Amino acid sequence: PGSCVWLGKARAHRRAAGTLLAGESNTLPCSACEHPSPEEITMALPHAQPLDVIDLRPLGAALTEARSTSLLKTEHLQLMRVVLQAGQELPSHAVDGPLTLHCLEGHAVVETPTRTCELQPGDLVMLEGREPHGVRSAVGASLLVTLLLHQT
Repeated sequence: PGSCVWLGKARAHRRAAGTLLAGESNTLPCSACEHPSPEEITMALPHAQPLDVIDLRPLGAALTEARSTSLLKTEHLQLMRVVLQAGQELPSHAVDGPLTLHCLEGHAVVETPTRTCELQPGDLVMLEGREPHGVRSAVGASLLVTLLLHQT
């Protein structure tokens, strides 16, 4: 019970990269956990539920093998971890609701028609809904993207 798939997933990434945190065991979630076992986890992981703990620590060396994932989605909110590999770019696009991009690691550049923002770890930028924007990274980056959905 003291562990869930979200902690286990991040731990598995760190274990594979050899970057377990101090005091962290090399084992994954116990069989008493209500979430799927590590063997049942596929590329399409379930979204977190309210009050689930989501590990957003930097991926470190595992960043080069990581993929973007949707972490949580409700009627009004979506959280995604967007991973850009070195030299990767998301072409200009727009979403209906306001959003934030929070750089968790690496370096990213967000471009709108009127401004360019450089993001380092810990930096956050907010965009209004329907603002065209593209994102690129020369060195690789992990971003927490928060979208407000279905605004009236």
